[in-house]
Amino acid sequence: MSQEESDKRIEQKKFQLSEFSIFAPKSKRALYIDYPELKSYPQFKDLRVHEMLFVWYYACEASPFFHLNDDFIRSKKAADKSCMTSGGKLSISGPEYKSLIDCRFPAKIERAITVMQKFKVGPRIRAKMMFEKTLENIEKILNVDASDTSQFLNKDDEVDWSKKKAFVDTITSATANIPKLVSQLEDNFAVTGKYDSDETDEGTDGMSFADDFHEQN
Repeated sequence: MSQEESDKRIEQKKFQLSEFSIFAPKSKRALYIDYPELKSYPQFKDLRVHEMLFVWYYACEASPFFHLNDDFIRSKKAADKSCMTSGGKLSISGPEYKSLIDCRFPAKIERAITVMQKFKVGPRIRAKMMFEKTLENIEKILNVDASDTSQFLNKDDEVDWSKKKAFVDTITSATANIPKLVSQLEDNFAVTGKYDSDETDEGTDGMSFADDFHEQN
């Protein structure tokens, strides 16, 4: 492995373990409402709010429990986060909870887990950074003073109209790409700050996500 490849792996690992999260729960709504990108996956369509949360806690690389190698411990923690209120009450039936902590997942959850496991933090961070850099470069192009004819002169100090046309074409192309770049950055590639289970496992009004679910059902 080259030094460059090694450096990239180290950098990617840093992103994955310390600085950023993806699809992190942030409201009482289903994850596919907070992150519209997830709607494009049919495996998530039939999941209830708590099921989607369970899948994220259990299978997402950004979950605080992802590093746990014991599937039963990981499923218990994921089930408690997604299905247990702060008062220790279940927001789902006892048998359904028991099925989750025993890793006896319904087929729809198995399918959703398979998809969730494919999402990677590192590539999304790199993509976000590249799009931000591209937007910065476009800004530099658009800030060039077109009235400064010196940049269009040839070796005889005459205006080279081919240079000017190339500049206009570049401006046109750069401008056309701005809406797409902005749209991508607004979606943010589902990237958020580091997910901290001690601070962000609450929904609105100081309630846990399971509290929210329990209150609405």
